[in-house]
Amino acid sequence: MQAADYAVNLTQRGYACYPVNITLDQKGEKEFHFPGKWQTGEYPTEPDAIAAHWGRYSGLVVNTERSGVVVVDFDLSKGKDGFTALTEAGIELPDTPVKVKTWSGGEHWYYRVGKVPVASSQSKLAAGVDIRAAGGIAVAPPTPVGDAGKYRFTGKVVPVSELPEFPPELAELLKPRESKVKTTDSRPALSFEQRQRMQGMMDRILRDLRTMGDGTRNATMRLRLIRLYGISMTLGEDLYAVGELVREAYFESGGTAEQELEAFITWAEEHARYELPDDETDEHFEAEVAAIIRRVKAQEEAKARLSPVKVTRVSDEDILEFDPDEADDDWLIRGLLPKGETVILFGTPNAGKSFAAVDLCMGHATGIGAWGDDVEQGTALYLAGEGTRRLSVRRRAWELFHEKEPGADVQFRKMRLILSSDESVAEHQALVKRLRPSLIIVDTMMRASEGLVLENPGEASRAIAQLDRVREASPGATLVVLHHPAKSNPDEPAGSYPIKGNVDTVLSLATEGGIRTISVNKSRDDDKSWKKSFELKDIAITGTRLSSAVMVPSITSPRWQASPWDE
Repeated sequence: MQAADYAVNLTQRGYACYPVNITLDQKGEKEFHFPGKWQTGEYPTEPDAIAAHWGRYSGLVVNTERSGVVVVDFDLSKGKDGFTALTEAGIELPDTPVKVKTWSGGEHWYYRVGKVPVASSQSKLAAGVDIRAAGGIAVAPPTPVGDAGKYRFTGKVVPVSELPEFPPELAELLKPRESKVKTTDSRPALSFEQRQRMQGMMDRILRDLRTMGDGTRNATMRLRLIRLYGISMTLGEDLYAVGELVREAYFESGGTAEQELEAFITWAEEHARYELPDDETDEHFEAEVAAIIRRVKAQEEAKARLSPVKVTRVSDEDILEFDPDEADDDWLIRGLLPKGETVILFGTPNAGKSFAAVDLCMGHATGIGAWGDDVEQGTALYLAGEGTRRLSVRRRAWELFHEKEPGADVQFRKMRLILSSDESVAEHQALVKRLRPSLIIVDTMMRASEGLVLENPGEASRAIAQLDRVREASPGATLVVLHHPAKSNPDEPAGSYPIKGNVDTVLSLATEGGIRTISVNKSRDDDKSWKKSFELKDIAITGTRLSSAVMVPSITSPRWQASPWDE
């Protein structure tokens, strides 16, 4: 079995898997090679999407925090003996069915996280015994490590829900010690100087939260969060607003475990007490604040000088006036896809988003129509971050079925767009300005958002703003970005509220029994009842052994009518 096959089976059992290749450096140390960042990357759940995601990767890691598991790593290399050290420490772990033999002879034992959160740690229980939990990953079978060996299961792999619970007394033992702070049950009166010092402490704690690293995130949250809430209560701060600051800092640090974050916030709110002010003078407070202000100003000035994104100035040309002819001609697809806007099309990995995007691009470039509707003819640019090898086959299938070739009016390109990079955005602005497409497809939002945490409102807002900048380089162009649904609510696009709130049009693509339906999820001013259903028709590629499919209207579509697809 290949790594992708293992990933499918593990995913079905509740383990969140991410692709990896592992090599050894000249010193014999492991080097990890991921497709992007495992902390913020995609974790597909459908078999086809998993196979596409793995590609050339021969191994996998389990995201222990995302999976809700604790992996105890026993090291038996370089003179270490984790098993003996744990026994000598008087610690006995319960047996578990899921065990992995590592490439170097050690073992990984899998457990389920209980009510007590567990942070990743090294040799805290005993020498040669590491914990992979919150903020961590564990290499899993069948991952090879160069030519030196590979990981393999030694027993049955059961679902996460059937794993034994990690002993709560050991979870308590792994908790970081909290500093001793004087507290009280009633809110104390504060002098002006005491209030200033406490506000400074609050700012420093939030700064610590923003800079948390992988492997220390949960420990930092447990150590600092309850004090943050105690200080906030003493200062009379709005605890809801404090919670929003904590969420923003957590996601900025690279954290992704939203449920665990909310559990920490609830725990801190329930256990925090008013903190008594420290009467000692903070000699470094003013100097530290002044240094922070100078540093932030210098960073902002440097960023402004280096940023390739030009700031536009206020002008009388910004005044909007009603033009009936222009308003009537303001559609790519009348009542559905407006010109000059960014549109989100979201759906599950196997819903057929790329088929819909190919049909839209090709129909627009040839002028014969798309999605069972009339489309104004123009030029299209498709930026493909996923399934690039299959796109050319899908394009050829479309041309054979419709007997139309758009020529140079459509370009399919590998996507290099990184929305977190102003330099990348500026480069794509130049590309769009040169090509002047009237339709731009970004496939997908997640691939373009490397380095951004879309669950963070500020970073989600930045992602949409960067897409708008790319689109605006071709006046009047429509940009359609393909996206995934939220895990907690499949009827909404993934990410924080600006993903949906900062665009006027959001479309969903759902599939049921082979029927794919595009419908309007959000439309600020237009027809919210627009809905059409499609099927995928298999097409053999003449002169090859390849085949693909094209979207054709389904007769079940409530608004189906004759189109160029009719045979």
